[in-house]
Amino acid sequence: MLGSMGIAAWKQYIYNGTLLSRLAADDGYFRYVYIAPWCRISPFMIGLVLGVFLRKRQRKPFKKMIGLAGWTIATLVGRTLKYSKYSMHREGGEPWTRLQNALYESLDRPFWALCVAWVIIACHNHMGGPVNSLLSWSGFVPLSRLTYCTYLIHPVVMLVHGFSRRSLFYLDDYSMLYLIIGHTTMSLMAAFVLATTVEFPLIALLKLFV
Repeated sequence: MLGSMGIAAWKQYIYNGTLLSRLAADDGYFRYVYIAPWCRISPFMIGLVLGVFLRKRQRKPFKKMIGLAGWTIATLVGRTLKYSKYSMHREGGEPWTRLQNALYESLDRPFWALCVAWVIIACHNHMGGPVNSLLSWSGFVPLSRLTYCTYLIHPVVMLVHGFSRRSLFYLDDYSMLYLIIGHTTMSLMAAFVLATTVEFPLIALLKLFV
């Protein structure tokens, strides 16, 4: 995981790009940093460790102070990660240095994964409160069966939309909200087709042999 974080920082320092600033389809940042698996492996490793932790530890609440500290730190870190780049992307914002971009690229995904891991730990150990009630809503169950296929297909949906445009696209709050809702809806629809034609039949076949 540390090696992955180091490579992500090194590659980002070299190419110094972002998804919003890249100018060409062969941009080095997108190819060698953003989609490179060796730059993205740290959140997966955190997930593996979390699975072992949940398996080994008895399911019971932590002390209240630990719970309060966990929620506070996770909330502050998560908000910092997702809103800190506003200083660069806002109108009249100051560009970040190569070092700032490199540090952010190496720390963003693993620390975000740790924030999500805390939410899972807290809900699993009866310390989720309203968050656990929301995430445990039965209405999410049908969609939860499509999450893996949605994860696989959503980049294709987004790329098809992006590369099919014939005019400039200007970013604003309404446009981004519309895109988020549209991409989510289209990704779930495509995931339903993928799941019913590939994933679910293969799972049924595997059950015959296991």
